[in-house]
Amino acid sequence: MEPKSFLSFFFAVYFFLNAHGLLVGLGKYDITGPVTSVNFMGYANPFQTGQGLHLRLYSRAFLIKSSFTGKPILFINLDAGMSSQLLKSHVVRLLQESFGADVFDHQNVMISATHTHSGPGGFFQYLLFDITSWGFSNPTFEAMTSGILQSVKLAYQSLTPGRIFYASGDLLNASINRSPLSYQQNPEEERNLYLHDVDREMLLLKFVANDGRELGLLNWFAVHGTSMNKTNRLVSSDNKGLAELLFERWMNDANTGNAVKGGNFVAAFAQANEGDVSPNTRGARCVDTGAPCDPLTSACSDGKVRITKLFFGFAISCLPIVKKHFNIEQVQKCIAFGPGVNGDMFESTRLIAQRQFEMSKELYAKANRDLIGENDVVVDFRHQFVDMTNVNVTYEPGEQKGVPTGRTCIPALGYSFAAGTTDGPGISGFTQGKRMLNGTTFWGLLSLLLARPSKDMVECHAPKPILIPTGLMNYPLPWHPSIVETQIFRIGRLVIVGLPGEFTTMAGRRIVRALSQILPKGSIITLAGLSNLYTHYVTTFEEYQIQRYEGASTIFGPHTLQAYVEQFVKLTKAMIRNKSLPPGPQPPFLLEHLFGFFLPTFYDTRPPFRKFGSIWKPPKNIYNKSDGIVVVSFITGDPRNNLHTNSTFLTVEKQLKLDQWEVVYTDADWETRFIWKRVPGFLPPWFHVAEIQWTIDSPFRGCHPGIYRIRHFGTAKEFLFGMYDFHGETEAFKVFC
Repeated sequence: MEPKSFLSFFFAVYFFLNAHGLLVGLGKYDITGPVTSVNFMGYANPFQTGQGLHLRLYSRAFLIKSSFTGKPILFINLDAGMSSQLLKSHVVRLLQESFGADVFDHQNVMISATHTHSGPGGFFQYLLFDITSWGFSNPTFEAMTSGILQSVKLAYQSLTPGRIFYASGDLLNASINRSPLSYQQNPEEERNLYLHDVDREMLLLKFVANDGRELGLLNWFAVHGTSMNKTNRLVSSDNKGLAELLFERWMNDANTGNAVKGGNFVAAFAQANEGDVSPNTRGARCVDTGAPCDPLTSACSDGKVRITKLFFGFAISCLPIVKKHFNIEQVQKCIAFGPGVNGDMFESTRLIAQRQFEMSKELYAKANRDLIGENDVVVDFRHQFVDMTNVNVTYEPGEQKGVPTGRTCIPALGYSFAAGTTDGPGISGFTQGKRMLNGTTFWGLLSLLLARPSKDMVECHAPKPILIPTGLMNYPLPWHPSIVETQIFRIGRLVIVGLPGEFTTMAGRRIVRALSQILPKGSIITLAGLSNLYTHYVTTFEEYQIQRYEGASTIFGPHTLQAYVEQFVKLTKAMIRNKSLPPGPQPPFLLEHLFGFFLPTFYDTRPPFRKFGSIWKPPKNIYNKSDGIVVVSFITGDPRNNLHTNSTFLTVEKQLKLDQWEVVYTDADWETRFIWKRVPGFLPPWFHVAEIQWTIDSPFRGCHPGIYRIRHFGTAKEFLFGMYDFHGETEAFKVFC
């Protein structure tokens, strides 16, 4: 039976048996993609390319259907930096091919992301986002889109009558505001409405089948995916991805006795209004002196000019004009640290993940309030595309409501964008809080070579000094989107707002306040950050004025937030009144026009008389708990030869009895790391090894004595023998705890 026919039959049967109920389906699938030789999306560092795997990336799909509407809603949470317009459009096309346009379209599909900064890039159609990724990466894009589709298929195959319960609570030790001076620009009376300068609340949904099976959870909590810093070279789902893994392992361990054996529980830790929210809870400091960074510029000044940095990969130290106009304040020395000892990013990731995990366990245990009341609309949605380049806003703080007071602008990035953040400092010569062009003559001249903004554009973005007028730049592809997707979902008393970017704490709060004034009493509003496409940041009008990084990255100008507030109010009113809306202008679909500069995989080489999969570095015979980790390596091929999607490059196995082994860890687990290394030598042919690290004493499961072995799975491409799979395994070794 075709999927579309089966789905219609499935719905009909369950509506007959469960006329006033709810159908829920959850699915999860691997979207990791290439773990080597592809640039990461997040820190915009063109030299941060993958060299292995820390944690796999997944798509988690939540399909919700009721008998009161003709279509389901589909919420997808990705372990990725963000969604992209290209990704969303292509996924909708794939869904329509599989299920039919009468089941899925742009309106009822929302794709959000955790915002890890350690996932493969190159899945955009707008040039600015692909520049540092060396262009479009088809392996990344294919892995993501096919994995998303598979997660949705698993969700619809698992559809069952069920219920959704909810709980919420405050998590106090997993986030801080990284731009507190910007937050303080908001009116005092508004700030006094809240206890904290970040949103501490975690909202959790618990999915339970009518037969009692616990299916999964979906929560929202605002915190950046930057526990893994810009020096990291291993693909990682960061703190939210680890929290997801921990909850799924906890539930599947309880259900099967071994999470590696399987288990269908799906846990998604989704993003919210995290624009100014950092997981680096120890805050920022000048790493050379230990002094606090400047609260406006996030710079450290020692009075010495050091001109040795790079701009988009090009050396500029030899240019006299650069030396003359370079700012002596260095943002590179202002770095924020997580709770890990001595700034260890792996430990910081673990701690922030563990805090979200523990909070979720607490909320999951007490989630007993039904999300859908007896008289609630079970499922609904509204959606509209908007041209954000010239939207008139009708009210602003201090202005009379209903009177046009401003408009949005053609996209542009300000100077402070190039300064980066305390989570990931940017380029020398730039600081945050840049509102004037003094001291930046070189960069001003360089930006004019890209495109010359008009007087109207400059005035529209003021006080932002324009560094890159991306809205004027369309060669060889558009540099930024102009048509933006706006969307809301409703599940009973819950309204999910799909934010098309990174909204700051107060920006998100203003949207919540605006919608709460028109929704029925008792409604719950949650913000799904980084949904459907990426448009950088959105600050409040007041935060925008001092032009820290978030303000400089608000690409549609100072009135961007107000335009979104009014748009989401419009969608909400239409939903309340059961009115339809015109779809709005359609965004471009540029897949056939994209290009990249990735080198293909070359032929793999190996030492004479050695096979792929043979041991290069063997384990010791005996390990004690105090040894910390086991490190072994195998002669291997390029991991891009076979991505091992929904599989693994490695296993750690424990002996149960003679010739019987049990897999206890794979490359998807926190306890392992897979690192691809070239063996140094003076003359070719060079070859590569797969270094596998296993932490003996797991911070989550402890140390378990026994006899173990480690296996590696790979694919080689040789000139004479073509492409073929191989595997290797170590000799058995003992672990004492």
